[in-house]
Amino acid sequence: MRIANVALGNTKKHGPYAPRLVDWLRTSGASRPDIVTLQKVGPSKHFPAQELGNLKYESTFLPSPRDYLGVAILSHRNLPLPEVLFCDLPDDHQPESRFLTVNIGGLWVSSVYAPYGPTINHRVEWLHRLRKHVYHLSYAHRASLLCGDFNVKLDEKLGRSGDYTCYEQTELRALLDSDVGFVDLYRQQHPDLRKLGGTRGYKEDTPEGTSRLHLILASGSLARRMRDARLDRPDVWPRPDAPPLIVEFEDLAHISHSQWGAGRLVLWKSRIYSDLCPSSDLPGV
Repeated sequence: MRIANVALGNTKKHGPYAPRLVDWLRTSGASRPDIVTLQKVGPSKHFPAQELGNLKYESTFLPSPRDYLGVAILSHRNLPLPEVLFCDLPDDHQPESRFLTVNIGGLWVSSVYAPYGPTINHRVEWLHRLRKHVYHLSYAHRASLLCGDFNVKLDEKLGRSGDYTCYEQTELRALLDSDVGFVDLYRQQHPDLRKLGGTRGYKEDTPEGTSRLHLILASGSLARRMRDARLDRPDVWPRPDAPPLIVEFEDLAHISHSQWGAGRLVLWKSRIYSDLCPSSDLPGV
């Protein structure tokens, strides 16, 4: 199974993303991802649901009236149908379409877009809510992935001076603590600090690595089944400072329809969740 995370970028700055995204998926051939998590999808009018459907992807997305917000998850139709579990974080009194979790045949997949501003407190509180949410629902004790643009670098050296602080970094690192239990898959595959790479200004020959703002974090059970974690070549993605982050796993056939649990099986064919999203509380939790 192949998972890709793509931060699409502000449409005003980078232009319409739909043709780039669709063309990238269409030309990926045998390396086409089974699941794609997206950030910054913007308004629903920008989202290419029909074109993605033609490529046999189910689209689950939270649009936003702002170009730089909104998240989505694509899943190929050879997988179980996605069931929406959470839209935005509990206790988020100013939801901004930054968090989405779906269940795909027993695999919990989240698309995450952490705040970039406006204040340190806002950013720290949002990351704290994320950590609290995944801890209380035992995400890391299931087959689960947190994929997205976290706007914070996990590594020791701050790569974006003034854009985030050690407080946000501490909250993000806490997701990797034993109590929560997530694993940074790219770091697991590339432990050499001199070749950490990154998804912002990425260059393989950068001696100290660059800011790794885009991450795929996995529960321990999935991390043990990882085959590879890499960045797609910047020359094949029109936004060279943020190529897709791709992770490959061994066969996940153990995740099957029988593991859907007690939740309803709902097909949300490319629908908008501003009015349709279920409660943030799962039955029985």
